[in-house]
Amino acid sequence: MRAMGKRIWPLGLAVCLTAAACGQTLLSSDGAALMERRFSEFKADTLNCSVPAAFQGAGYSVVVHFRDLSHESGKLLALTRVTPKGQTPSILAGTHKIPKPPGDMRVHRFDLRVFGTFRLGPGKYRVEWLLIADDHRSCRRKWVVDMSEPQGRSWLTGPSSPDRLRPGEVASARSSSGIFNWKGKLDRGDCGFPVTVLLNVNAWNFPWATRVAIANLVAPLPCLSVHLVAFSLDQRREIWRPEHFGAADFSTLDEILEDRAYFATITAEELARRSVQSYLAGLLEQELEAKERSRVILWLSAPARNHETPRKEVLPQLQPCHPRLVYFQYPQGGNSAASRDSIHRLVKALEGKVFVVETPDDLHQATQELLKDIQDEGCQATPPH
Repeated sequence: MRAMGKRIWPLGLAVCLTAAACGQTLLSSDGAALMERRFSEFKADTLNCSVPAAFQGAGYSVVVHFRDLSHESGKLLALTRVTPKGQTPSILAGTHKIPKPPGDMRVHRFDLRVFGTFRLGPGKYRVEWLLIADDHRSCRRKWVVDMSEPQGRSWLTGPSSPDRLRPGEVASARSSSGIFNWKGKLDRGDCGFPVTVLLNVNAWNFPWATRVAIANLVAPLPCLSVHLVAFSLDQRREIWRPEHFGAADFSTLDEILEDRAYFATITAEELARRSVQSYLAGLLEQELEAKERSRVILWLSAPARNHETPRKEVLPQLQPCHPRLVYFQYPQGGNSAASRDSIHRLVKALEGKVFVVETPDDLHQATQELLKDIQDEGCQATPPH
């Protein structure tokens, strides 16, 4: 840790801000022809950037030095030319908004990560990627993608769906793939029940990936209502608690998640607050005592940096017919590896279930197991408090 005034900056987090993630859009033939020229115009690397090998799939995550960027318009143009083996290329495009660094930090201390996705059907592809800054500096990278094998495709960072796309087909990340399939629909039938999502917000959260995570966890469940609590485990505080959460609230959640610099910093006062496990237990206890108690409480987080084991005296006392506790941990794009973090340890101590979700198969198996557990309990109203 490094103290700077009243702020404490965790090394390895504060030095890397994240631009708004974008789902790349497949261009029409006219648009593709126009952007094809850019690949001929910008041949040299005049902007320093790096592409970790782990991200060279159906998407990209690129690190650029913040000091090398112009902040007048705050935009970067990302172009991706994808050529299926033996076929003509397709071009996708997306823009990234450059966030402003915190006022009390010098720009040279920061790197900027830009992140985007697209979809590929089965087959092998050559990918050529071009990032263009406002001052016409650029960086280029290229790699080969083999979508013949499903292993390693992240359901969060590379929403490819080979069973839904034809061999050699290239598609926008936002085209209909079923990956973001909850539109706020609720189940008002006799078997519907309230669901709570406890979302840990940190500097690793990509807004688009978090949308996918929430939507695909909630969609299979017969939700009578959805209650969302966004909190910061690092800062030990609640961020946002809408009265009722629906599809229209994702835009507000996006704005919260975009503030990378804020969540990458921690004050001395925040560190002096109660322990991680005391905070998590208090958060859970508040949900257990809610007037409309949920049937299922879903914890959702990228692997947290805290690994504190709960003491017996801080654990909430669970009553008969208590809500089912489930933790879905989702490593995001190689940024964070799966771990037995503090949320994992709390949920397991209370005999809940933990799922690490990295691929579409992981997600499907986890949600099916959760549904089976609920169905085995029988269709019954939420127990009165």
